Amino acid sequence: MNTHTQSPQRVSDRPHPLIHLAAAGLLIWFVIAAWLLFGGSGHIGLALAMVGVLVFMTIAIPLALWRANVTAQRSDAAPSATEKTSESLARWLQGQFVTWTGKEKGSTAAVEMLLPLAAVALGITALGIVLELTRAGVV
Repeated sequence: MNTHTQSPQRVSDRPHPLIHLAAAGLLIWFVIAAWLLFGGSGHIGLALAMVGVLVFMTIAIPLALWRANVTAQRSDAAPSATEKTSESLARWLQGQFVTWTGKEKGSTAAVEMLLPLAAVALGITALGIVLELTRAGVV
């Protein structure tokens, strides 16, 4: 008889908070790389400023809504109620993530969420480095 019981997989419909932080970090990397590598020539400053404002709003609006939700939950909770501890990223990655089209593994969902942002951040950095090397006459 098998005495080893397997715990049921966790099913979530929300990304882990660290996934949100990683996405915000990649967006900030994109904006900083764009400013450092392409800013300073001609009218590009205005376009970069608009990109910076849009990225700031993309991060600030969900953050403000999340903070409002946390504040509302704290005020509604009884003083003696214990707070639910956040699950670890490793457990979330091993669990299932629910999408409109069905369930998928959490690690697959994390890659699908972060890969486009990472590609853009790395791409703009590589493009800027090549541009700087070309300006210096190395390439």
